[in-house]
Amino acid sequence: MFQLRNFILLGTLFAVVASTACKDTSNDRKTYQVKGVVQELKPQQKTVVIQHEKIPGYMDAMTMPFEVKDLKELAGLQPGDTVAFRMIVTKKEGWIDQIKKLASATPVPTPPKLPDSTRIVREVEPLNIGDVVANYPFTNELGQAVSLDQFRGRAVAITFIFTRCPFPSFCPRMTSHFATVQNKLKSISNAPTNWHLLTITFDI
Repeated sequence: MFQLRNFILLGTLFAVVASTACKDTSNDRKTYQVKGVVQELKPQQKTVVIQHEKIPGYMDAMTMPFEVKDLKELAGLQPGDTVAFRMIVTKKEGWIDQIKKLASATPVPTPPKLPDSTRIVREVEPLNIGDVVANYPFTNELGQAVSLDQFRGRAVAITFIFTRCPFPSFCPRMTSHFATVQNKLKSISNAPTNWHLLTITFDI
């Protein structure tokens, strides 16, 4: 029951943090002019996935989803279009607008269709709710060996980030969520202490 209470408390705090974190009243905006190639359109999420060039002084070249405030920004776009756009970032969120198609287009390769009888085998099968997580080994920021078995019996929340990801809607937001939840948990009198927030990064 104590462990279940921990999970419920963690889940509630993350829900509260997520519902308020996107409210950005900051006027500290930065804008960047960027070029890239459209990889995928997700109009229902008001999102477009773009393989963009390096943004000097801000971010390396990568493929990532961008949010648009106005769905009309995506009108007429299709995968393979080379585009120029404005990227706006504040302390808490980021989005793009002024998307313009350029003359050249880069075809997006289509994966070959596999026979219906093909079964994709993964090295690690996806877990279902209630499955036991394997005892994966990691190295912490102090160079010490860490494994998931050290947290058995605790309520553990895990997130994955790139430490060099500056875009506020992604890694910085998750890190901020964790910091807020940690501070809230520590501020509650008689709150459970049998919990741990674990951040895993890929780029160190």
